[in-house]
Amino acid sequence: MITNALRSTVLAGFPHGTPLVVAAADSAAYAEVLSARADPAVLLLSFDDVAAGDERLAAAQNVLLEGLDAAEDPVALLTSLRAGAPLARVFALVANAAHVRGLAAAFAGSFPGGHPLVRAELEPLFIAAGWTPLAVTPIADPTIVLPHAPPFVFALGSITIGVDDGEIAERSTVAAYVVVADRA
Repeated sequence: MITNALRSTVLAGFPHGTPLVVAAADSAAYAEVLSARADPAVLLLSFDDVAAGDERLAAAQNVLLEGLDAAEDPVALLTSLRAGAPLARVFALVANAAHVRGLAAAFAGSFPGGHPLVRAELEPLFIAAGWTPLAVTPIADPTIVLPHAPPFVFALGSITIGVDDGEIAERSTVAAYVVVADRA
């Protein structure tokens, strides 16, 4: 699950004044974060703008993309971005479908549409769209502290999730990934 705090943390990795296009499924969430940043070098576009080949993408050097999991066709979106932003390096903020809070939301019936993504799907997705993944960096959820070595049970509201494997425990605490990719 991507929060405004997480968005702000990722944006802080780009120094103020760095030319940056933010392309997001939820433009309203970014509008709030970008308003607080007050950086005229940052341009906010919707996924519809990317799909339509918005001419402002042509000179983009850096694109922060969020919401691949909400896209009906993530490969098509990445392909459109590649065509529209031929000079860009992509920094994609991707929610982790294996994150325990996201799983709890899904079981409670509040998971957004689209295609939830896990770590193993990210590099193949970018490669299929003509990008070369350079790095996939996990961003841990600082509010989740593992109680001890597995087995144990996460209890989030009325949802309990049993964890009996160390690798699964570690993956379940990752809120999101940042994928950095260049044109292939």
